[in-house]
Amino acid sequence: MNDLSLPTFSLPELLDYAPYGLAYFEPIWVSQTITDFNLMRANTPAQAWLALTSGREPWVSLKDGFPGALEDGLLDRLVTVFLTKTVIQFEHHDGSARHWARWSLRPLGTGLLVSFENLTQGKIEQQLEARQQAELLLSVLDASPAIVVAYELILDPTGVVTDLRYVLQNHAHRQAIGMTDEEVIGQTMLTLFPSLRDSNLLTLYTQVAQTGQPFRGEHLFPDGYWYDVSAIKRGDGVVVTATNIHAQKTAQQQMAVYQSQLEAANQELKQANRQLQQTNQNLHQLTYSVSHDLQEPLRKIQTFSDLLQVRYQSYLPQPAQADLQRLQLSAARMSVLIRDIRTYSGVVANTEAFRTVSLSAVVRQVARALAQPVASSGAILSIGELPRVVGAADQLQQLFYNLLSNALTFTRPGVTPDLSVTAHSLEPHEVPLLLQGLTTVNWWEIRVQDNGPGFEEKYLDRIFSLFQQLQGKSRHEGSGLGLALCKRVLDNHGGAITARSQPGQGATFIIYLPAS
Repeated sequence: MNDLSLPTFSLPELLDYAPYGLAYFEPIWVSQTITDFNLMRANTPAQAWLALTSGREPWVSLKDGFPGALEDGLLDRLVTVFLTKTVIQFEHHDGSARHWARWSLRPLGTGLLVSFENLTQGKIEQQLEARQQAELLLSVLDASPAIVVAYELILDPTGVVTDLRYVLQNHAHRQAIGMTDEEVIGQTMLTLFPSLRDSNLLTLYTQVAQTGQPFRGEHLFPDGYWYDVSAIKRGDGVVVTATNIHAQKTAQQQMAVYQSQLEAANQELKQANRQLQQTNQNLHQLTYSVSHDLQEPLRKIQTFSDLLQVRYQSYLPQPAQADLQRLQLSAARMSVLIRDIRTYSGVVANTEAFRTVSLSAVVRQVARALAQPVASSGAILSIGELPRVVGAADQLQQLFYNLLSNALTFTRPGVTPDLSVTAHSLEPHEVPLLLQGLTTVNWWEIRVQDNGPGFEEKYLDRIFSLFQQLQGKSRHEGSGLGLALCKRVLDNHGGAITARSQPGQGATFIIYLPAS
């Protein structure tokens, strides 16, 4: 069996194997006061880090080996540990800030055992990272369209803030004031811009820095431009961001003026509408009164003309009988005209009376009212599925009554009248030009179609005017107000009416009503 023996090492040799620096210090006493420490031992890592070349004891004193040890408190820490027999750990760098280490102090014998771990590379990397982050932050600030400025407070001997000193500005601020960092950083706000002395900005920024309460508001600067200003506390100072909102502010002020003008115009319009409504009401009352007063003498004319025909027809010569018949026809037409004028003037736009109305029910009611002329002519009346709309039921009934009664009146000889009422919802691409100026989006299209004599579409604009009859008064009774009344009803309901026709091929009246 072989004899295994361990190699022997001296203490200095063992210390050299430690991955960190180890050193032994002994105090220097002067009049029972420690004034310094001598470095008595140091392992290889410590010698390399401290750049020690001498092997004599002591190698170096603390003050000589670590300049600034007195000022930065390093000597005081060693003295405290030695005297109090405690153990402490801390980070320390020399005066050049090029060497960082984590120190550990422990009393040992008549001195102190000091271990320190070299942190220089890590600190350099941290500083480099911090510098890169600072450069990145400055790049972000310079890319911002908003002005960014950092200030620190300037205090007088009594602690009162008298001014703000520029610490940082971004590219937007440089452009706004036309000054470089060399011209701005370190200068005070009131030195560069004395006109701000009369503003409340210094007070606002001071309150933010002293209270920590952020501020945001619109501010008119001495240059005449409006800015949206925000200020937050940063350390002992304040960071301010400002966005130029002059264009928006000017637009808001102009909008306020326009709004005021619009409100005044609306008031004038409301007054004009009230006056117009009063005028229409007066006109309606006048029309009603006049038509009522005209009906009375007209009824007497009709009554006495009928008596003349009954009592004295045999005594009247033929020309007189013809004149009497013309008188009776004229009186009848006059009666119809007065009635239709009263009806037309009674169709007024009163949206307060609007309700949801079933057009199917309205048209069926009209069909019942026209049952006699439908039966006498043998007409065919087809009613499709009709929608519900918002409107005045009596006006909508008048609308369909006029259209269907016209279709029963204007027929072709020897042709059985064939009438139909249908409806469908319009797709957006189907909306005709005559509706595109209106605000309604969804529409119903209702068609009233007949197989009557029709008309030439060049007269389309005329047929919806007052007192217009394309077929002539000699062939059909009527006042020429029926289609004009239809148009007025649809105007009241925010709709429209038009027609398609060719002579001898009937007519289709197309009604457009807003969908409920």
